[in-house]
Amino acid sequence: VPLTLLVVGTGQWRVVALVQIAAVAFALTITVRNNRRLTDLIRLDMENEKLVRRLSEEKHLAEQERSRAEQAVVDKSRFIASASHDLRQPLHALGLFQHALTRQCESDESQRLIASLGRSTDQLNELLDSLLDVSRLDANGVTPDCRRVELTELLRGLDDAFRQQALAKGLELQIATYAPPVHADAVLLMRILGNLLSNAIKFSSQGAVSVTVDTAPHRGTHLQLHVCDQGPGIPAHERQRVFDAFYRGASSRTDAGVGLGLSIVQRLCALLDIPLALDAPAGLGARFTLTLPLAQPWARVGEPAAAPAQPVVSTLHAVRV
Repeated sequence: VPLTLLVVGTGQWRVVALVQIAAVAFALTITVRNNRRLTDLIRLDMENEKLVRRLSEEKHLAEQERSRAEQAVVDKSRFIASASHDLRQPLHALGLFQHALTRQCESDESQRLIASLGRSTDQLNELLDSLLDVSRLDANGVTPDCRRVELTELLRGLDDAFRQQALAKGLELQIATYAPPVHADAVLLMRILGNLLSNAIKFSSQGAVSVTVDTAPHRGTHLQLHVCDQGPGIPAHERQRVFDAFYRGASSRTDAGVGLGLSIVQRLCALLDIPLALDAPAGLGARFTLTLPLAQPWARVGEPAAAPAQPVVSTLHAVRV
């Protein structure tokens, strides 16, 4: 019709025909453009669906691989943890052979060699203990048994265990001789304090290594144990990394360890819900602080105090060469 009006019409009818033709052309242009856009959108949507499907498959495969890897780590850790007795037997036998050689060999040279053998055996035992601890933790094989712990007896055991090691390095060993009972796992707490004391002695060449007790900050609910040394301290940029497994700072590069002691301490503290703090200015030694819940309040409202109201002041037992 617009074309007919354009050919045979006159005046205003030609104008109407031109307007109609322009409108139709504009509509066709818009329709073609929208059709192209719709086609592109459909194509992109199909490509996105393919991409999402491929990513989903890849994610599923990655999760399967990760699960297999995690299971392999757990299986390895469980194997090592369960085989700890078999792994210890050769070292135990080595210790017996060393003791037998000590009794049979009397020359000074033989005794020096046997002493070196003993030190190497002790280092192997220490490394094996650390690796087994990590394996048990990785395998979730450590279940805390928290109960009343006589901290005084535990500290006395630490003094007996580390006295000779401190004496051999000419260090003053100061361990509190009295502390109130706490609520914790005695075996794991002993392992935590043993690792901290071992490190403190290992990295100190002079001065004192101490374990002190402080009840003032949390009187009636918690106490704090401070393990301090006068060693080289820890640079600021290493204070967080020292808790990473297998990390060895600049001051420990010459040590025979593998860098697991503090990692085990941190993981055991987390397992027991014991806050652990580190204060170690470079060149001024290090202080590790554990905050432990008391086994019972010192005093309750309306009842006589079960212990002196004054904060406990550690009595130190000093050993010095």
